Amino acid sequence: MTLGESGTRVPVRILALAVAVLLIAGLVGAAVIARDRPAARVTATKPRSAASSTTSTTTAPPSPAAQARLDALVTELEGFVERTRGLTFTSRVKVTLLDDAAFRRQLMGGEQTDKTAVDKAAKVLRALGLIGQDVDLAKAETDLLGGSVAGYYDRKAKELFVRGADPTPYVREILVHELTHALQHQHFNIDRSDLAEGNDEKAQSFTAVIEGDAVRVQRLYRSQLSAADRRRADGEENKLGGGVPKTVPSALIELLQFPYIVGPAFIQAIMAKGGQAALDAAFTTPPTTSEQLIAPAKYSAGEGEAVVPEPSAGGTVIDRGDLGELGLLLVLEKDVAQGDAIRAGAGWGGDKYVAWDQGAQTCVRDRMVMDTPKDRSEAIEALRRWASKHAGVKIDTSPTGGPTGAFEFTSCG
Repeated sequence: MTLGESGTRVPVRILALAVAVLLIAGLVGAAVIARDRPAARVTATKPRSAASSTTSTTTAPPSPAAQARLDALVTELEGFVERTRGLTFTSRVKVTLLDDAAFRRQLMGGEQTDKTAVDKAAKVLRALGLIGQDVDLAKAETDLLGGSVAGYYDRKAKELFVRGADPTPYVREILVHELTHALQHQHFNIDRSDLAEGNDEKAQSFTAVIEGDAVRVQRLYRSQLSAADRRRADGEENKLGGGVPKTVPSALIELLQFPYIVGPAFIQAIMAKGGQAALDAAFTTPPTTSEQLIAPAKYSAGEGEAVVPEPSAGGTVIDRGDLGELGLLLVLEKDVAQGDAIRAGAGWGGDKYVAWDQGAQTCVRDRMVMDTPKDRSEAIEALRRWASKHAGVKIDTSPTGGPTGAFEFTSCG
């Protein structure tokens, strides 16, 4: 997806939960609009079947001449993707170009919002201070996707959709991104719903592999455009979609952009060591944690998540899962100096959280272990600074029933 995806909105766990509200919301492989262009617009892949099944532009059937031009362009771009990715398309990809209004209808149409899941995700995010009490999470998701997604690949219909009625430089760039997703799906089946079944980071980690690969190919295509076409593509990108409303919480934007920003660096690192074979292997045996994405050497070394027993809850559990390194960073980033937050996150070794309702509030308790005693001290200090800015946060440095060196923090909100 070129930052932007949708589908049935069913959040995964907190970061799994919130990330899934966004990424499992239906797209993996969407092209998202990244305003500062750190990774290129996100492109996504939708699991549900699309309404359209023929290559077309906008909502009206193209003229024979326009159809022929589009078909020729798709053939040309498929050739670029094949040469760059080192794989061959096994079947022709259906392509639909849509104007802005039609694209929004296609992107958001036919989705069924799981209100229970969205409400649960909102409670957990509020308890951790990642969204405010007044945030409507379902609306924020819709606003974020509607203003961010530039294209997506529908995995079931095997058809891709791009926001843009004409094959301009930027639309061609997004087509390359989405065609890469189509190629990935033909060879590796990127419709991995099984990864979303656990209370962990596996689903979003696989998404980062998918997007990192597509962004890499997209960037290589962009690099061979003329300077004039690159300037035009930049201008198109800045206008496309109308942007993300300021009311969308920054944590949601970061969660959506994470695969597009961290994924390309991860892909570059593993390819530097193992080339095409290492890239293909990452699709069959993908990373399982945000830590492995942020530090690819840990993926290559097979360093996974430490086994951490679930902490005890203060009531009936409504959600459980992992925060991961990414979750810890998001929790700390607004109230702790950037360098301290990054150091605390880098020492993450494993964690488990549970959430429960407590009166009008929801509480989240996370049990965490770090890689070394020094990492533990840095993480606890960072969390204490964070706790000083948030009422209702408690830190327990010697919980019972956990591994040696584990600590817990509880946050209610």
